[in-house]
Amino acid sequence: MIRNLRFLSQAAFFALSLAVFFGLAAWPSAAAFQSATQIMPALSGVRWLDLPRFWPVLGLLFVLPLLAGRLYCSWYCPVGFLQDAAGRLAKALRFSAKPADGRSALRYFAFGLAWALLLSGSAAFHFLDHSSSLGSLYGLLGLAWAQRSFDAISGHGTVFALVLLAVPLVRARWFCAALCPTGCAFMLMRRWALFKTRTGPGCAVKAGGRAPRPPSGRALAVGCAACGACSRACPVRCVDEGSIDESRCVDCLECVSECRSGYLAYSLQWPWQATAPKPEPDPVDLRPTGRRRFLIAAGAVAVGALTGRRLRAGILSFPPGEPRDGIPPGGRSADEFYSRCVACGTCASVCPTRILAQKGASPLAGMGQARMDYGSLACSYECNACLAVCPSGALSYFPPQVKKRIKIGSSILKKERCIPIAHGRDCAACHERCPTGAISMAPHQKVRKPKLDDDYCIGCGACEAACPVQPEKAIVVRPRRLHSFAFIPRPSMRKAVGLQDIPRPEDDAFPF
Repeated sequence: MIRNLRFLSQAAFFALSLAVFFGLAAWPSAAAFQSATQIMPALSGVRWLDLPRFWPVLGLLFVLPLLAGRLYCSWYCPVGFLQDAAGRLAKALRFSAKPADGRSALRYFAFGLAWALLLSGSAAFHFLDHSSSLGSLYGLLGLAWAQRSFDAISGHGTVFALVLLAVPLVRARWFCAALCPTGCAFMLMRRWALFKTRTGPGCAVKAGGRAPRPPSGRALAVGCAACGACSRACPVRCVDEGSIDESRCVDCLECVSECRSGYLAYSLQWPWQATAPKPEPDPVDLRPTGRRRFLIAAGAVAVGALTGRRLRAGILSFPPGEPRDGIPPGGRSADEFYSRCVACGTCASVCPTRILAQKGASPLAGMGQARMDYGSLACSYECNACLAVCPSGALSYFPPQVKKRIKIGSSILKKERCIPIAHGRDCAACHERCPTGAISMAPHQKVRKPKLDDDYCIGCGACEAACPVQPEKAIVVRPRRLHSFAFIPRPSMRKAVGLQDIPRPEDDAFPF
């Protein structure tokens, strides 16, 4: 019963993440809720005092490990769902998946590195964050649809897919145990959880707590029956005949549902209550002691944090100057956008004109962060889909009437290439497609030439996309490093242009 309920919960939230990524969630609140549950991207906005719309949900998820253990990892996380699915496949194929090492220094190094980058204002933590990397994996599904070739971003998604779907065939939930920085934080917090999966209900009775109810009316056993049911049921392989490895347990409750003796229970225990005495260590046991494990973990976290600080001050810092590509509406400024975009690809996946693209082949170039790909594409005047789905706050949400005035760039007219000015022939492509009326037509000899009014230009790129001059356009958009607001189009402008929307990229016809 528990297993089926957990599967339905995981599948529902996995479907929600897919729907939001591919723009299938028509209800905007669904996208906002999904963004709030992506913990590290959502927390990246706190340093700017920019909380997600469903910030109480984020706060609840962050304190959940202190209240009820790692239910987020076992009942919600889409990455955990994929790893569990791979584990079920391994069991069906009769693969013997071994337990992952939950105490490795790699886990604590990744924890220190990712959280140091997050706290220092660098979005490079997305290489380790599960929700951001999941966007790279989803992006593999849209390669053909987006007409994008295999690149470094696709390579990142491929590596992450192998970690989630191939490695669990031999190491159960290896990503959760060895790399996930959010999972490591939850593991450390779970130590003081009020409710969590525990062994030996007798210890709760000795401490004055209430013993768990015997299953099916059976008598409560004092010790483990050593039947092995819990070990077979555990998807993480962290239970061995009633002994739980707390560093890897995600409180899935499947072992509790299979334990017929009542030795395993999901129960309440206050932090000040005494626990059962631990058995004496085996003198020939060569595994690290508790103090040694603590020193290894602390050292790995420190090395990871120092590495993150060093990377943030070095190759991951973006140089000043004009941005190389346009920043989407809602990005406010290039510096802030580069620091907050987690390269999940959600905004690019919902863009109707495909002008938003994930670019960059190295951390120095901001690998995978969204850019405005000007040229033959343009930003739809009536659309604000990308602003509604951004999980990290790199794109602030604005309603359509406000988004239409955000000035992300300025158009530059190259007179020596413009057809009416340089060749004396009629052409009004840019004027016909400008949604704000920033381009008007003025008399010039026997024809009419375009005239720019930068106060009304928002830098959407419609004029550049419509310009027929090849290979270098006669009118181009120069992105702005700091966004502002353009003037509200005058009624005469709105009537003249008719507020025509920008065509989709498959429209090859001449624009007028």
